[in-house]
Amino acid sequence: MDYKTFIFIFIIAVLTTMVFGALELAISIYARSFKEAQTYITPLTIIGIVPVYATYMLDAKNIATFYFHIPLANVVCILKELIFGIYNYTHIGITLGWTVVYIIISLFIARTMFKKEQVIFRT
Repeated sequence: MDYKTFIFIFIIAVLTTMVFGALELAISIYARSFKEAQTYITPLTIIGIVPVYATYMLDAKNIATFYFHIPLANVVCILKELIFGIYNYTHIGITLGWTVVYIIISLFIARTMFKKEQVIFRT
């Protein structure tokens, strides 16, 4: 693998982490304790695993374009292509575009949760 592959993988990993970080922050601010936050975050983890497993058996050379529009499946598909040395810039652009959209939505949800005083100071 060359340096270009590592750069793309790093960018995609950071962006995906930002999506989940903002969502988990928004969910955990609602919880009263650590245990309650874990209970709320568990479904997010399980839902996130489903599209990832759905793409495991796909051949990296023949991935259909619609897979790059499915959340998290697009990240797995693009990582699979990059590892095999396939640089389809259309697929990379679609994946990065959707990931930026998910980041904006996640940050908006987190910001909305922090603005609600009744959520932060629940008793």
